[in-house]
Amino acid sequence: MSKQLSFNTNQDDNDDLITTTEVASLDVLSTALEVLVESSADMPLHDFITMAGEIHKLLSFLGTLGGVALKPWVVDEASLLRLWAKVGNDSTVTVLHMVPVLLFVRTLCLEMEKSADATLLECVATAYTSTIAKQNKHAWLVQKAVLSTMQLSPVTRLDLLLMWDVEDVDQDAEFKEQRLHAIGRMLDILVVTTKIGRCDGVMMIVI
Repeated sequence: MSKQLSFNTNQDDNDDLITTTEVASLDVLSTALEVLVESSADMPLHDFITMAGEIHKLLSFLGTLGGVALKPWVVDEASLLRLWAKVGNDSTVTVLHMVPVLLFVRTLCLEMEKSADATLLECVATAYTSTIAKQNKHAWLVQKAVLSTMQLSPVTRLDLLLMWDVEDVDQDAEFKEQRLHAIGRMLDILVVTTKIGRCDGVMMIVI
């Protein structure tokens, strides 16, 4: 069974491009991921871009902890937005570039779920060494420099949780953490359980 990552052609021509807003929402991130995971035929670029915008915010919240992931993500996200403006362009290469960072976020969320006592730094460090560093073949000295920079971050696990949905006072930190765990599991389905590859120049998710 295969799923094609395609453009959402049902959008009105006058609709604005998807842009990153100031408010970060776990609802938006979860919903976009659910669409991407559950779609029976197409994986619309519209929803992928929505998901990418929320991942951008999560990486920004991490500060120096997320710098190594945010830098390439910003470039690739901008490329997707340009592709969205020109319906019909192939998004395969750009999406494949984003996989290591998606794996990074997925591993971060799952590491947080694995141990309630683990610090944010520990979770991020594990996520970096097992995904971005490995996928991009970072040399030992590069990894050491990245991990040393992470040590300077003041952002705690609670800080990260409280940055989400700041206008929703009913969502406490424990609930937000549970939602991040669920997001990690959905990302696991999206980029790990499924195999991302290329077929005839289009993006395919092969199950």
